[in-house]
Amino acid sequence: MFSKMGNGMQLTAPHYVLIGLGIVFACVLILLLQTNKNRQRGIY
Repeated sequence: MFSKMGNGMQLTAPHYVLIGLGIVFACVLILLLQTNKNRQRGIY
């Protein structure tokens, strides 16, 4: 039981980190897409 709980804690921590990085990565992609659209509008 204790070994399973320990493994669970070790597995959940990276998941939260990956989720956080995923959210940040998504926000960066959205910002880049918005800037690209603005640049295209400026060119045209």
